[in-house]
Amino acid sequence: MPRGLIGLSALLAAALLWAYLLTHPIAGGPSETSVQVWSTDPRDVSRLVYKQGRNEVVFEPQWESGRGNPRVWVHTSRPKPRSGKVQRSKSSMPQPVKPELVRAVFKGNAAAENLLKRFFVLSAKRSIGKLENLAKHEFGLPAANHTLRLELRGERQPLQLEIGGATYGDLMRYVLEPASGSVFLFRHNPFRQLGRANSALFDRSLFPLTPKAVERIRVSGAGASKELWKLQGSLQGQWGYEPQDDQGRQEAARFVDTLSKLKVVIYLLEDIQQGEGAAPAMEIELFGGRGNEGKTWLRLFPRDGGETLARSSYTGRMVRVSNLLASRVLNVGSKLLKQP
Repeated sequence: MPRGLIGLSALLAAALLWAYLLTHPIAGGPSETSVQVWSTDPRDVSRLVYKQGRNEVVFEPQWESGRGNPRVWVHTSRPKPRSGKVQRSKSSMPQPVKPELVRAVFKGNAAAENLLKRFFVLSAKRSIGKLENLAKHEFGLPAANHTLRLELRGERQPLQLEIGGATYGDLMRYVLEPASGSVFLFRHNPFRQLGRANSALFDRSLFPLTPKAVERIRVSGAGASKELWKLQGSLQGQWGYEPQDDQGRQEAARFVDTLSKLKVVIYLLEDIQQGEGAAPAMEIELFGGRGNEGKTWLRLFPRDGGETLARSSYTGRMVRVSNLLASRVLNVGSKLLKQP
């Protein structure tokens, strides 16, 4: 084997060994395999703020009685993708254009709730040492443009991190805690999830109930209402117009199936809550039992221009839904309301 190739192989092997030792400390060595960075009472946290350049993700926890984890409202802002057009002045010189920010707000899903929970008691894979004793550039630190901040209620100082460079394979990140000046090794996945919040952490559900948990549905519109009941016994799983209906009703089944497919497309921003005062074209109430327990509701607001807005007790604010599916729900629901 040529001497140069041998040297290159040795360097590669050394790099792989160094990366392995960073992420897999030797048993009994001075570095711990898990190091607690901070711990705080979850109810003291008012916001989590993650910034990477001009991209920002904010988690706002909302506690509800009977739930172990808080609901999470997510606010994001990111630069609008460039159109490819370049603005030029009279001298024909390209003019730098700062992209406008695209804002979004939505309810976080279960993954968002679990992700926030990880930052209440935060642990790193291992401690690297004090930044002042390290070659800063090798760790990509300090990193003032890539940060995470946990804001606390009252006068308490926020807990902060600066997220530096990645290890070999991008599995880990070097992270600085400015308060102590210590550098830690963190798994990259939590920060990666925050960076993909708009797709990975978006709860598109309109209802907290799963289809299997729904026992009864009330459809109301145009001054009329109709109840649908999940049948039991030999007709279990089918839907009828009465609790003891002797047959499954096809229109009722179609309505339930179409409704189960209706999801949130986008949450409207707070400053464009259009249609709040208008009467809904249809209101749909879902019940998780034979009484009123587990009740949740949805209101549909068709608009000119081929879009449908909706609001449910679960979303808590106006959202846009698929116009095609919403039209089908309204169409089948209208037929149900005409049933005797």
